[in-house]
Amino acid sequence: AVQEQRWQDALDSLRLPLSLLDSEQLLPHIVIETLVIATNAYIGLKQDTPAYDLAQETLTTAIQINDLRNQHIAHLQLTSIAELRGDYATAYHHHKEFHRIKELVFNNESDQRNKNMMLLLEEQEAQRIAQAERLRRFELEAEIGQLSTSLVHQEQALKEIRATLRGMKSTTEQSEHVIQVLQSLLRTTERAANSKTTKTYKQLDEKIEHAFPTLSRVQRELSRFIALGHTTKDIAGLMNISVQSVNTQRYRMRMRLELPEDKSLDAVIKQSIKL
Repeated sequence: AVQEQRWQDALDSLRLPLSLLDSEQLLPHIVIETLVIATNAYIGLKQDTPAYDLAQETLTTAIQINDLRNQHIAHLQLTSIAELRGDYATAYHHHKEFHRIKELVFNNESDQRNKNMMLLLEEQEAQRIAQAERLRRFELEAEIGQLSTSLVHQEQALKEIRATLRGMKSTTEQSEHVIQVLQSLLRTTERAANSKTTKTYKQLDEKIEHAFPTLSRVQRELSRFIALGHTTKDIAGLMNISVQSVNTQRYRMRMRLELPEDKSLDAVIKQSIKL
């Protein structure tokens, strides 16, 4: 009815809501909404006295609950009422208050929008970091898988080259030159292999140390090779210890980690480096 400027119909529809405004059960924003609509209807009918009373009540209630949006609406209505009365000084005062509070409303809404945007940006950045971390861990696990299949073969090949070189040292001068070239190539290969694995080993060692802080340095090194999927025999060769020593360390690790009999040490260690 208000939108169609049927002011009297609007007031007739508001008789019951207006009679209930003194009820303590009504929420302030419902009271204000009723007052604003009724005030617009009285202004439309050019009945300034009831319009003024309701607008003042709207302003008072809005101030009590710190509702800036309805404060600026009440000042706009009071401006129109003062103009109806020909009181342009009062109209000017309320008009200024209307614009002052409207600017506060706009600034508050703008600040809230900025806060919401910052929250969204922070959430997106957190998601980006989490995705990058998942990708980094996925790449690490892929690299670990590749290393686990090639490391034993590489170590064995290097041992065979060393043994062959040692056997060639009693040969002719030409053989000595070949030995020097192969030794230089061997050192270069070892440096390249070490460079490739250092970063992965460091990340893997950090994970193991974080998961099992009570293990000794040797036990953490053993854990690294277990995580890479090496067999007990392979680990013995890589650590230059006997198979029995590897098994002894495995037993001590189980005791230190207090693993029950039905728990696999290998599974526990490999799980510690998973996502």
